[in-house]
Amino acid sequence: MLNVALGQAQKVWRSGKRAARSIMRAPLEQRAKSLRDEAIRRGGGRIVMPEETCSAQFDANTLAASPGTLDMLGEMAAVWSKDALRTQDEKKFPFNLLRSEDLIEHRALIDIAVHDDIIAAITGYMGQVPRLYNLTVWWTPPNDTVERSQLYHYDHRDSKQAKVFINLNNVTKDSGPLHYIPADDCLKVNAKVGYSQGRYSDEDVYSAVPESCVVATTGAPGKGFIVDTARCLHYGSRGNKHDRLILMASYARVNSVSPGPGCRVLDPIRKRLADEFYHADPVKSLVLNTPR
Repeated sequence: MLNVALGQAQKVWRSGKRAARSIMRAPLEQRAKSLRDEAIRRGGGRIVMPEETCSAQFDANTLAASPGTLDMLGEMAAVWSKDALRTQDEKKFPFNLLRSEDLIEHRALIDIAVHDDIIAAITGYMGQVPRLYNLTVWWTPPNDTVERSQLYHYDHRDSKQAKVFINLNNVTKDSGPLHYIPADDCLKVNAKVGYSQGRYSDEDVYSAVPESCVVATTGAPGKGFIVDTARCLHYGSRGNKHDRLILMASYARVNSVSPGPGCRVLDPIRKRLADEFYHADPVKSLVLNTPR
């Protein structure tokens, strides 16, 4: 019971920090909320994140500007995975293959990340237009480890956040797909084991919920998922027998609890992207170019 009480106290403290940031940076908060209705209207309810599960599934092929875009991005990512210059300075895995210049040369990458349907779904869930904090193309090679993000955990940028995962190759159960537990089932884990910013063992998680409730993000290129990784326990890249390639975009409210160190891909060109591609679009400009 001590772990449960400590976890609850930690959540209360984080909510207080988020409220304080919202007050100190009130103009940003007000701007994000003032554009909420416009952002939701554009999406037309085609993707919805229910509060119960804090997740959604969609077909990114329908979001692309032209047929075959996701296949093209997947082929490009496969080539990048063979380029040692794109992985030499990275941690062991997953490797982020994306570079700032790629977003200028291949606009489809950023167009999907700020697509009206995706932003509408996340805005409806968060109650305000979000900030795009990170954009990556993850490559996970075959491995047999179980460590770090390969263990169940929550993310901690904010008490509400959203990550979009789009398969760029055919992701099967042997590709180390992201696995997540819907938020309503995670409440059962929190009640029995306690909320933690550390890692959870499979044994602890499955002592509270059945393994059958876990969602594996398998599917063909273009299969997409939105998951609140702050409220849904998850792990990925575990026990790959095949390469996995995904496009991942991370969003949170403009005054998040822990803004983090920044995004080496987006940060150098945020203003350029907003000015050149979306200068007449206040919603997408806010998503891209809100100060951290």
